Amino acid sequence: DNFRDRDAFTPPEILRSSIEQVILQMKAMGMDDATIDSFGFLDAPSSASFAAARRTLRSIGAIDEEGNLTVDGRFMTHIPLPPIVTRMILSARVHGCVEAVVTIAAIFSTRSVFVRPQDKQREADQA
Repeated sequence: DNFRDRDAFTPPEILRSSIEQVILQMKAMGMDDATIDSFGFLDAPSSASFAAARRTLRSIGAIDEEGNLTVDGRFMTHIPLPPIVTRMILSARVHGCVEAVVTIAAIFSTRSVFVRPQDKQREADQA
């Protein structure tokens, strides 16, 4: 029943993930909000996704209140990490803890190393 109830295809990645990085890159290419909103995505994210991404970008200082890239926002476009992780690294420079934060960022960027195989969960817990 579960298998029959599933969608025939997995929804496109852009509909399943946050789009902060997409918006940031489009702004770096000189697109304004109206152009981004009307861009011809094959599968366009919802207006709620765009609004949430813009709120996040404003809150981390990547864009200003008018929607323009800030200096930090431009820097974030050059780092292949989610903007919120890049914000952590930028803040770490100010607080003198870059090495620790880069380690945390690396952990966020990979699959969990704490895997508990289905057939060996007890042994994994004990280890």
